[in-house]
Amino acid sequence: IKKFRGSTTSVKSAKINMQPFSEVSIGNELMFNGANNYFEAAGHYKNAIKIDSAFFPAWAGLIRALSLYAFQGTNRSDTLLRREVQSQLNYVNSHFEDSWEKTEVMANYKYHVERKYEEAKELFLKVLQENPDAETSNYLLASISKRQLKLSLALKYMLRATKIRNTPSYMYNLAVIYDLRGGYDKAEAAYQSALSNGFNLAGYS
Repeated sequence: IKKFRGSTTSVKSAKINMQPFSEVSIGNELMFNGANNYFEAAGHYKNAIKIDSAFFPAWAGLIRALSLYAFQGTNRSDTLLRREVQSQLNYVNSHFEDSWEKTEVMANYKYHVERKYEEAKELFLKVLQENPDAETSNYLLASISKRQLKLSLALKYMLRATKIRNTPSYMYNLAVIYDLRGGYDKAEAAYQSALSNGFNLAGYS
């Protein structure tokens, strides 16, 4: 099986046909705007894949969207959803060369679907060795550190994530970490920032 070169192939494909890039952009926007949009975002990533199956960002977005959808709890059979995500993961493994982006996709699956947080943590740390500005890895390392009550680490990774992309959900999580550390003024400021930029707690976890 010929393996695509991930993001390099994706850029070349995007120059030839902007449609998959546009679909991924819409999917990304939906993902960043709240937890209730994951399944709709997945539809746009699937559209991009239909146009260009070698467009890696579409596969990465799709796996992340459906993994988050499973993590949130859905009306679909958990078994069917797991099988769908596992099938997509198998495709990525067999069709794309190794890269930090691919490692991040695997780590997302470990975190959201299998909920194997220590294994996910090791993969996210591996990603950051190659790319310290990998957004998802910073964000989910903050989440793992928060779970483990390693709040200084959680704050470090969350601040880095918000510098990469300042989204309402990131600011909400930053507020939670500040609150756990006793930084109530900073927590309130971050929370108000999240609210003023459209954060909706309904359906969020």
